[in-house]
Amino acid sequence: MDTITLMFVGVVVSLLVSYLKNKFVLQGNSVLLLVAVIALIGAFIYSTLLQFGYWDAVLNVIVYAGAFYAFIVKTIQDNK
Repeated sequence: MDTITLMFVGVVVSLLVSYLKNKFVLQGNSVLLLVAVIALIGAFIYSTLLQFGYWDAVLNVIVYAGAFYAFIVKTIQDNK
């Protein structure tokens, strides 16, 4: 498995858990359970996308969308 891609999945899982933890005010064991469930879902999605070859396309779209936003959309918004 690709380490960088797995790190990306881990970052997404972490951000999602952080968002849900703050939104629903979770503490203690409920946060650990949430991490486990979201990690399992993330691993399932990752392995499914990898199996069908869609993972590279998904990551490329995310990278290009982020670059477009950072260099074009943000520049236009800042110049208004």
